[in-house]
Amino acid sequence: MPQTHPFVAQAIVAETEAMKAAILAEKMRAMEATGAARAFAELAAAQRARAAWARAQIAPRRSA
Repeated sequence: MPQTHPFVAQAIVAETEAMKAAILAEKMRAMEATGAARAFAELAAAQRARAAWARAQIAPRRSA
């Protein structure tokens, strides 16, 4: 197997490390987006539950 020049080897290592960092950053962004979407869905569900509870509290008063 032919020898690789040290600069080429360093460039390959640097590129590999940069790709690892880029992939990790992409994964982190995806996890943050997923977490934000989940939190938004939970907030929306809580607001719907609170609105349903408020309607249930008002409904008996109308019929009384």
